Amino acid sequence: MVAVVEADGLVATLIGVGVVLGSIYLLYWGAKQFSNGWTIWRNDPVDVGEVHLEEGIVEVQGVAEPIDGEVLSAQYTDRKSLAYEYERKEKRRRRDADGETEWEWETVESGERARSFHVSDDTGTVAVDPEGATVSLDEERVGGGARTRKYEGRLEPGDHVHVFGQKRTATDGDPPGDRQEFIGDGPETDEFTVSDATEFRTVLRYLGKGTAAMLAAAVALAIVGWIGLEQLQNGGIVTLGLVAFP
Repeated sequence: MVAVVEADGLVATLIGVGVVLGSIYLLYWGAKQFSNGWTIWRNDPVDVGEVHLEEGIVEVQGVAEPIDGEVLSAQYTDRKSLAYEYERKEKRRRRDADGETEWEWETVESGERARSFHVSDDTGTVAVDPEGATVSLDEERVGGGARTRKYEGRLEPGDHVHVFGQKRTATDGDPPGDRQEFIGDGPETDEFTVSDATEFRTVLRYLGKGTAAMLAAAVALAIVGWIGLEQLQNGGIVTLGLVAFP
C-alpha cells in the first residue's frame, strides 16, 4: 500500500474546513442577532411606574440616573458614566501571503464596565442591575494619532436608556435601589440588553449586526465553493490526501 499525501492539498483543505466552520458559526451568531432583535421588537415598553406589576420579561426606556450619586469614570475621557465601552487600535505592519507589506488596524485593548443605575420617566423610577447585560452604546473616536485610535461609548447621567431584561425581586441581600423590585438578568430573557438608543434603534443594531455576520459567512462560503469547483474542474486534489492501493 502506498500513501501519497499532497502537502499543499492538505493545507488548502484545512484552511477550507476552518473557513467553513467559521462561516457556520457566523451564520448561527447572525441568526441569533435577528432573533434577539425580533424578540425586542414584538415586546412593548411599559411605564417605569408599572414595573412592579409585571412578571418575567420587562422592557422600559427613560432617563438614566445614578444611584446615590455613584458613577464610573470612562476609560479614556474620565467622563462621569453609568456604563462605558472602550477600544484602542494600533496600525501594524504585516506581510501578506505574497510577501508584500501591508498595514492593518488591530485592536490591542477593549472592554466595558457598568454599574447599577436608575431608569426614570414621568411615572416613577426603577433600578437596573447591569451584570450579565449586553451593553450597546454609540462609540466615538476620542483620541489617538497617526498609528493609534481610541474609541469610547458612554451612558452618562441624563442620557436616554432602553433596558430589556427580567423583573427581579431581591430575596437575599440588598437590592440595587431603594425597592425590592429591579430589572436584571434572568432565565426568562435570552438577551438582557442595556442600550443608549430607543427601542427601534436598538432593534436596528441587532438586525445590522446579524445582516453583516450572515453576509460575511455567505461570501466566505461562496469563495470556498468557487475555489473547490475550480480545483475539481482542473483535476486538482481537494481532499485531505490521495491514497493509492496496489
